[in-house]
Amino acid sequence: MIDFWMRTQEFFINLPWIDIGFAILIFFLIFFLRRYLTTYIFRLLIRIAKKTPTDVFTNVIIAFEKPLRFFFAILGLYLALLSLPIQGDYMGIVNRFYRTSIIIVMGWGLFNFTAASSSMFYKLSSKMDDGEDSMLLPFLSRIVRFVILALTITIIAHEWDYDINGLIAGLGLGGLAFALAAQETLSNFLGGIIIVTERPFKKGDWIASATVEGFVEDINFRSTKIRTFEDSLVIVPNKTLAHEAITNWSEMGKRQITFNVGVKYETPKADVQRVVERIEDTLQENDKIE
Repeated sequence: MIDFWMRTQEFFINLPWIDIGFAILIFFLIFFLRRYLTTYIFRLLIRIAKKTPTDVFTNVIIAFEKPLRFFFAILGLYLALLSLPIQGDYMGIVNRFYRTSIIIVMGWGLFNFTAASSSMFYKLSSKMDDGEDSMLLPFLSRIVRFVILALTITIIAHEWDYDINGLIAGLGLGGLAFALAAQETLSNFLGGIIIVTERPFKKGDWIASATVEGFVEDINFRSTKIRTFEDSLVIVPNKTLAHEAITNWSEMGKRQITFNVGVKYETPKADVQRVVERIEDTLQENDKIE
C-alpha cells in the first residue's frame, strides 16, 4: 500500500505541470473567445461576400457559422494537446481525431447549405412556378442531404483505415437481395420522383383520388401526407398516387354549380317566367359569375 502511494506521488511529481497548465490556458482561451472570433470573421466574410455579384458565397457563410464555432472549440483542444509532450503513436490518434472533426465540419456546413429552408433554395423556389409551395425543392434537398451524409460517413471511415472497397464490394454482392427486399420502397421512391417532376399538385392543393381527398401537406421519399376534411392526416404511398387518377380541385379556374328552384304546380306561367328573368338578371349583374 505504501509503495502504491509512493509511486502515485512520484507520478504526479514528474508530470510536466508547466506544459499542462499552458495547454489548459490555450484551450480555455480559444474556447471562450471562439464566439468573438467567429463573429468577427463572419462579419468580415459577409462584408466581402456582399461585393460579389451573387448571394451564393453569403449563403455558404451562413451555413458554416455553427460548424465553425464547433471547429474553434476542437481547434483549441487540438492546440492544447500539441503543447503537451505526447508520444508519437498517441499523437497520430490525436491528428486523426482533428482531421475527422474537419470532415464533420465540412459535411455539417454542406448539410445546412442544402436544407430546403436555406436561402439558396428559397431564392430558387421564387423562380419556379409553384414558388414556396413547390415540392420539388424539398424532395431534391432530401436527396442531396442524404448523399452528403453518406459521403461524410464514407470519408470518415476511410480516414480511420476502414476498408471502403470491401464495403462497396459487399454492397454489390448484396445489391440483388436488397433490391428484391426493397421493391416496395423503390416503387414508392420512383413514384415520388414522378409526382415531383410531373407536378400534378403542389403543397397546399386540394386533391381527390380513389384513395383519399384533402389538402397536400408534404411529400417525402416514400409517401405523401394528405390532410382530410375531417382534419385527420392520411399518409399515402407514392406508388399508389402515381398510379391513380388525381383531380386537383385547386386548379379550377371556375366552378360549375347546378341547383333546382322548386315552384308549385298551380303557379301561373307569368310568375314562373318573371322568376326566371330575375334569377338571370341577378347572375348577369354579379361580376364573379360567368
